[in-house]
Amino acid sequence: MGKYPFFSCLVWVTLALAARPAMAQTAAPRRIALIGDSHVGNDEANALGFQLAKLAKKRGIELRYEGHNSTRASHWLNRKKWAAWVAGFDPQIVIINLGTNEAMLNKGVEKNAASFQALADRLSDSGRRRIVWVMPPRLTKPKYLESVWTAIRGLRGVTLLDLSEISYPTRDGTHLRLAKYRFWAADIFDKLDL
Repeated sequence: MGKYPFFSCLVWVTLALAARPAMAQTAAPRRIALIGDSHVGNDEANALGFQLAKLAKKRGIELRYEGHNSTRASHWLNRKKWAAWVAGFDPQIVIINLGTNEAMLNKGVEKNAASFQALADRLSDSGRRRIVWVMPPRLTKPKYLESVWTAIRGLRGVTLLDLSEISYPTRDGTHLRLAKYRFWAADIFDKLDL
């Protein structure tokens, strides 16, 4: 190795690293779909869907969303017309924001997890789409949030955005004060790291 073995090894490692193929960079998403409950809202200008769409547009990303009041994952599974547009839109990422309404009922971790997993699997298009599940934040009205959080944390093939430690002011114990959806949207985009 010569008189200076450390420097010879350093040169060899540097040359080996330079010669290896570059790692493929994941392209930034151009399209994101968002589905959920009343937090997402359909046309409510201050709801989460509208706020996320504004942030996405600033980054050159098209975000489409659909939300239905008082819905759970089982509703989305049973109503085939809901989210039917996702296939034609062909997003790279599907964000799911469900769990608050499940937390109003004591269905248990296993039952919630089964519905959550089935919905994530359906929307992933056999793994072609990245599924991101936004956990419900800490709210005062839903009694079974811990159970829902446990179910969501156990999902397979899902990127989890755990906002369970964040407590946003609500207007009724469940729904955020309208201006606070902006902050929730910003927290979600920060964690998505787009």
